[in-house]
This record gives sequence, C-alpha cells and structure tokens, in this order.
Amino acid sequence: MTIYSHSRLGTFETCPRQYWYSYVGKPEIETVDSVEAFLGTRVHEALEELYSRLMGGQVMSPEGLLGFYEQQWKKEWYDGIHIVSKTFKAADYREVGQEALKAYYKHYHPFTESRTIKLEAKIVFDLDAAGKYRLQGYIDRVAQREDGTYEVHDYKTNKSMPTQKEADADRQLALYQIGVQGMWNDVRGVDLIWHYVRFDKELRSRRTPDQLEGLKNQVIVIIDDIEGRGRDEASFPTNKSNLCDWCGYREICPATRHHVAVAALPPKKFKADDGVSLVDQWVAARNKRRLLEAEASTIAAQEDEIQAQLIAFASQQRVESVAGSSHHVDVVEQQMVICPGADDENREAFEKAIRRAGIWDDVTSPNLNSFKALWKSGDLPAPARRALKPFVNESTRTVARLKKGGSGEE
Repeated sequence: MTIYSHSRLGTFETCPRQYWYSYVGKPEIETVDSVEAFLGTRVHEALEELYSRLMGGQVMSPEGLLGFYEQQWKKEWYDGIHIVSKTFKAADYREVGQEALKAYYKHYHPFTESRTIKLEAKIVFDLDAAGKYRLQGYIDRVAQREDGTYEVHDYKTNKSMPTQKEADADRQLALYQIGVQGMWNDVRGVDLIWHYVRFDKELRSRRTPDQLEGLKNQVIVIIDDIEGRGRDEASFPTNKSNLCDWCGYREICPATRHHVAVAALPPKKFKADDGVSLVDQWVAARNKRRLLEAEASTIAAQEDEIQAQLIAFASQQRVESVAGSSHHVDVVEQQMVICPGADDENREAFEKAIRRAGIWDDVTSPNLNSFKALWKSGDLPAPARRALKPFVNESTRTVARLKKGGSGEE
C-alpha cells in the first residue's frame, strides 16, 4: 500500500485529476513554482535557521534573521516563478516575508516559552493495527514546555486566516499529533499550534483520543476511494475551481489547456482561434437574446395595459365586442373557481372531501382543472356540491379576447 501524506490527500480532495498527474500518471512537464510557495519556503527556512541556532545555544539577532531571509530569497529566485496576481510584484511578496519575520521575532523573543526538540521532523505512522494504511509528514517544529506538554508548530504564510472552529477541525496537525505520540513514550498532552505569520497571530487546538480515532477512520475512507479508482486517468475527473490558476498542470489539463494555449497569442490570432470565435459568437447571441427578452417583456406589459383599456372602453360603451381593422376583441365575463392548491393547508381536507363525495375518479387525482370544469358544469350532485362548497371560492372577472376578423377588412 502506498504511504500517503496530508498534502497528497489534500491534492485528491482539491482535484482528482491533479492527483493523477502528480502521483499516478506523472507526465513529464516543466514544473513552475508559484510565488506563494516560494515565499512560504523562504519564511520556513528562516525560522528553521532561527530555531536551529537556538538549539545550539545561539540567539540570532533580528538583523541576522532578516539577512538570512534576504540571502535565501536572492539565491533561490528565478524569473520563471509564477505570479498569478496582476497587482503585486515579486518585491511585494518579499516584503510580506520581511514584515512577517520582524513581527514573529518581536512576538516570541527570547524564544523561551518551550524547548525545541526537532525541526522538520519526519513522522511515519500507521492508521490501523494491521499496518495497511500508512501516513507520513514533516512537522515544522516539535517543542516541549516545562509542564511536559508537547507542541506541534506549523508556520503559515497564507493571506487569509481560518476561524477557531476551522482550526479545531483541521486534519494536518491532528495527523501529526498521532505521529508525535508514536515517537516518545512520555507524550500525554499535545498542543497544535498554527502561526499565521502575515497576521502575527497563532491558533491553538487540542484533540481527544476519540477525535483522533475518528480522524483515522475518515482518512482510511479517502484512501480506499483513491485506491479503488485504479490507474485510469478517466477515474480521476477534473474539479475546476479558482485554485486552477496555481496548478502546475495547466498546460495539459483539459480544463485549462485551451486557456493557456491562446493566452500567449497576439490579439488578431487570439480572436481568430476557432474556440475563441465560437465562445464570442455565443456571447453575442446570448446578449442579443437577452435584449429581445427585455423588449418582449416591455411589449407584454403594453399588451396588458391595452387590454385593461379595452375592458374599460367596453364597459363605458356597454358593448361586448370591439371592432378593429383585421381583428376584434370580445369582452366577456369569466367565471372563476378557486380551490386549495398543492401548498394550501386545506388541501388534504379538500381531497378527503372529494373522496367522500365519490367523484375522485372523475377529477383524476384530483386534477383541479377537471374539478373546476365539473363544478362549473352544474352536473355535480347536490350533496357533493354542498360538501365541497366550503373549499370553493367563486368569482367572476372580465377578460378581453383578441380574435381574427375586423370591421376594416375588405
């Protein structure tokens, strides 16, 4: 069985096709780092250096910490790093890291809240007694307080921060807790700690044994799902989302391949592309339809107003039909029968009354139009009519009906 990780599971949950590319098909493509990932790596390196020196008895100065960060940024930066944002440049992201490290240093100096035990600690552990389901991961920092409590630290450079509720449901550090509990015999209490360095904030959470057991079962279900799909790419469909902009497989993925191919074309060739042309044609046709629908709605309102005027005219002139050039309009009184509808609270009682009256089969289930026709016809037996009368409201309304044939025709 494959050894899984939180990030591997997360890739599958984000997009099964991205998972297939990353872990099954493994197509040979040029990989490109995102600026967000680059920033995260540089901040992690700086904090690892900080605590590595602390473990050796040396406290870095804030200038030393920032100097190390700057050195790594310049050393590792290359022009191909992908920046999705149209607003922010590489220098802006570099400054984000600088400010985050300054705030972190000020917040935790002299770094004596706990004693660091391991940095980038690799963990490998089983989810089940048989060892069929295995997970691995790397913990940014494992520490222990004076009271014996272990701490699992994770550094985040995200530009958004989760709620406490979301942190309490987070899977990654909870899995790391399981790994830590298997590394030492004296692990009793474990605090899970996320450092959201952009905000100079930390979130803390704890897990009960029952919660950890439940988590194991949840992960096993996900692994079974993955394993049950085999190796066929078709079994790993695309899940298109806003995260596609950061995916390293945009050039080959069917959800983004055409976008990438035409994005680099000059304007004339872009417009001439068959796919672009068809999409643009559809947009034009849809916009035209919407304009026509709006116009039709306006005309329908005009028709309603004219009908009202015709009814008023017929009443004033005491006529039942009004002549036109090619058509005429008959103005008639229409009998209205109103019964409890499907959502009416009296509907059930109404249907029971119909059954008791013995006419259920005559009005089919009951179809209200059939019932209304029977009511209007006068053919309903008097006892049934009396029983159903409480459910029926009768009224009349005047309607105008446009018909062919007018006095102006030759």
